[in-house]
Amino acid sequence: MKKNQIVLIILLVLICGFIIFWAISQKMSTSYEEAVITPTITPQTTPETNKEIYSFPAVVSGVNIVGNFLTVKPEKEEKEEKEIKIILSEETELTKLGLPSKLPKEGVFIPTKTKIKISDIKVGDKIFVKAKSNITGKTEFDDIEYIQVFP
Repeated sequence: MKKNQIVLIILLVLICGFIIFWAISQKMSTSYEEAVITPTITPQTTPETNKEIYSFPAVVSGVNIVGNFLTVKPEKEEKEEKEIKIILSEETELTKLGLPSKLPKEGVFIPTKTKIKISDIKVGDKIFVKAKSNITGKTEFDDIEYIQVFP
């Protein structure tokens, strides 16, 4: 009987150990989708809802280096032909995001940021615009905090 009890105790310890190991490994694992860093975008709204917009993703449709402004089309689900003029100031931070040369299979990676000039931005570039004030309903604004160009 003692031999059976010892075997039973060892089996119970192994089973409990396996369950604890499995629970810890599930808690620590992160899927690739959770690891991708995306910019925080304030909810897109319409004037009817009285919500404010401070940032949005867009596609560059024009670059005016002399006038120091960009013309962009906001990326929305509905295909709108509305263009927005973004006037840059000396305080506007322009950066290009870059991906690491080797993406991790799991875990979080931080994109590299490289400072750029307006001349580095091209028509068709996908960007993220962050304004200092509410831009709801405006088609031209100049108080831009930063613009990030996606890789």
